[in-house]
Amino acid sequence: MKAEILEEVKKEIEKMLAAGFIRPCRYAEWISSIVPVEKKDGRWRVAIDFRDLNRATPKDEYPMPVAETLINAAAGHKVLSFMDGNAGYNQIFMAPEDIHKTAFRVPGAVGLFEYVVMTFGLKNAGATFQRAMNYIFHDLIGKLVEIYIDDVVVKSVSMEGHLDDLRRVLDRTRKFGLRMNPKKCAFGVTAGQFLGFLVHERGIEIGLKSQEAVRTMQPPTTKKELQRLIGKINFGQNSRAFDEIKRYLTTPPVLVPPQQDRPFYIYLSVADTSIASVVVQLYDGVEKVVFYLSRRMLDAETRYPEVEKLCLCLFFTCTKLHHILLTAEIIVICKSDVVKHMLSAPVLKGRLALMSDTIEDATELRLWSLEKIKENKARVARAYNKKVRPKEFQVGDLVWEAVLPLGTRDKAYGKWSPNWHGPYKVVQALKGNAYMLEELSGEKFPVAVNGQHLKKYFPSMWDDGQ
Repeated sequence: MKAEILEEVKKEIEKMLAAGFIRPCRYAEWISSIVPVEKKDGRWRVAIDFRDLNRATPKDEYPMPVAETLINAAAGHKVLSFMDGNAGYNQIFMAPEDIHKTAFRVPGAVGLFEYVVMTFGLKNAGATFQRAMNYIFHDLIGKLVEIYIDDVVVKSVSMEGHLDDLRRVLDRTRKFGLRMNPKKCAFGVTAGQFLGFLVHERGIEIGLKSQEAVRTMQPPTTKKELQRLIGKINFGQNSRAFDEIKRYLTTPPVLVPPQQDRPFYIYLSVADTSIASVVVQLYDGVEKVVFYLSRRMLDAETRYPEVEKLCLCLFFTCTKLHHILLTAEIIVICKSDVVKHMLSAPVLKGRLALMSDTIEDATELRLWSLEKIKENKARVARAYNKKVRPKEFQVGDLVWEAVLPLGTRDKAYGKWSPNWHGPYKVVQALKGNAYMLEELSGEKFPVAVNGQHLKKYFPSMWDDGQ
């Protein structure tokens, strides 16, 4: 290791010692090596090569959130706040019995150290941190906040509501001692970067870094560079076409989050060496893009008949977006009727049978999901209707009227104040569950009373005795 790099490594080790992230290690069973990594600003970060330890570590199967779903959920909101965890994984302490496994050595007679806190590079660090974030914000996720590991976005439809939402999130971070990096936070903005995409009220766009990378690309100058370019974009034979491609890639249409109450239109397209699809939805008669998908075909796939290439494209799209398309209506648009081709074959075998079975299984699962949703809605409706029954009264019925406003007390009676007045007699039933009442003495009410504030009067044994 070069002397100047070693000096930077020593400085980083001293910082981590002062912060309490690491401590000297005396007896180690696992020893890993360091990998100095230069940052964009010229500073150096000390990474640890935990590959041997990770191979011996069982995988934590905690379910991680789907990035596409989080991006769709964050888009379409008027006000956004973006936050990033400070020192990320280092905010979680290592289990005391596992500290010795994180030991690493620093060359130059600096010494042997071990991590007291969870560090980057460990196999299950991401799942552990996501579990902690889900525990902290479990009742807010999906409603006013979206979280992917240490990336947090607070979303609101108005500035007034956003202040309350942001206060709830920050109170929660303060309660659990979660620290955020102020240099990477942006509060009360209309657009921002989230998981590599630009999200805002109108929808989703590709990130600024991706646009800049395309914008600064140089035309190919050698045969090898041209072949590499063709492998990426399949066309672009001269400088003019190359500039046109760059212009299009840096100004794509804005993507909109998928809506399950609208049908999805899937456009399929195949080329000699690639397949692609576009998923759109209609808004006021205008098609708006929801997803772009594409991939290169394998060498064997390039020799498929064209209709089977389209089947492959549909199979690829349905597999990739099964979590979005599962409970929605799908309309496939292409040059050939791929669904008819798969269903009309007398005997399905090989790759076509695999594609057909997968799509049929997805269709059956979709129908089953829709049936379950329908059953759950009916069950909830039955439970609601059992508890909340409309009050209907007939002319001549005796009713009680609720004391309004609710909770009003008579000073003469205190907590024993009655909750209902009456009884009164129903003299006329109006539309909208309203009724005209009169007192038993014959004096009529000047205004109608909502049926929600009435309940039927049943004479007591004392009334019968009288």
